[in-house]
Amino acid sequence: MIDISARSQGRLLPWNKQHDVKITLLMATVLFVFVYLSPDILVSVDTGESGVLWHRFGGTVMDRTYPEGLHILYPWDKMYVYDTRMQARTDSVSVQIADGRVVSAVVTTHFALRTEKLPLFHQRIGPNYVDILLLPEVVGALRQVLGVAPTDTIRASFDAGFEQEVDLAVRNRIGKDFLDFHGLMIRKLTIQEHIVR
Repeated sequence: MIDISARSQGRLLPWNKQHDVKITLLMATVLFVFVYLSPDILVSVDTGESGVLWHRFGGTVMDRTYPEGLHILYPWDKMYVYDTRMQARTDSVSVQIADGRVVSAVVTTHFALRTEKLPLFHQRIGPNYVDILLLPEVVGALRQVLGVAPTDTIRASFDAGFEQEVDLAVRNRIGKDFLDFHGLMIRKLTIQEHIVR
């Protein structure tokens, strides 16, 4: 009986010694490429986040969002990760009112992204949604409410429901398609004394 393993080992050892530098270089190259591309290949979606996948050769994946965890991608694809928890954003906003004065407000908005429509949201609005969607709507609502009110009315009604009126205007402007708007707080309201013309 012939021992096949001894015969194959005898052939493999000279081949292995002959090509060990090439094998080592190949393994080092593969390891280097993997380490270099790992930020693009391994994407982590943390707690309270959801991911939207964009294929270079197919566009946004519209039928699913990616939950928390580690996801492996092709290096030419990209995962956009969105925070889907309740968020608060504070901004300073200036609005010119009916008598020509400027009202400055520090406004905090509370909102959360809706995960069920996240791929469509990503495709239509994108990652800069606070500056593209939310902040302009808050400014527009402040202009809508403050723009027609004289200075005396603003000072008198600020404590008695003015914040709720602005909150309702923001809710009507944003709708419920992509964001759950949880409220608005006006932290500071300053009316400048000089009139801007």
